[in-house]
Amino acid sequence: MITERRFDSNHESEWRVSDEAWQRVYPILLEDSPLRKGPGRKPADWRQVLNGIVYRLRTGCHWNKLPKEFGDDSTIHRWYQRWSKNGVLSRVLSELRGEWQDAPELEPRMTAAPELDTEAHVGSR
Repeated sequence: MITERRFDSNHESEWRVSDEAWQRVYPILLEDSPLRKGPGRKPADWRQVLNGIVYRLRTGCHWNKLPKEFGDDSTIHRWYQRWSKNGVLSRVLSELRGEWQDAPELEPRMTAAPELDTEAHVGSR
């Protein structure tokens, strides 16, 4: 099985990146941001971040309402913005398109352009 789905009372349905899919996606992420070595902050778990982004795209929840199992919401949002701006998220979603025939909300056209535009409106109440 290529994708894993989990159904429970807390989360509608979570699509998670399978091992096979991760092998295809990881090199795309590395092209954008090669791993750093040496001292500094512990790097984010990109697989967990990608799972959080997919969960957010599927459910439409607010970034600060992402389940904690995906990691820090601000970290997930920061990577979402970076990958969207650099075209990485679109490439990743295109690569994984066959993984989610039942999830049209994850088509690559659903990436950040509208999201980035709304950032300016958040503080203008």
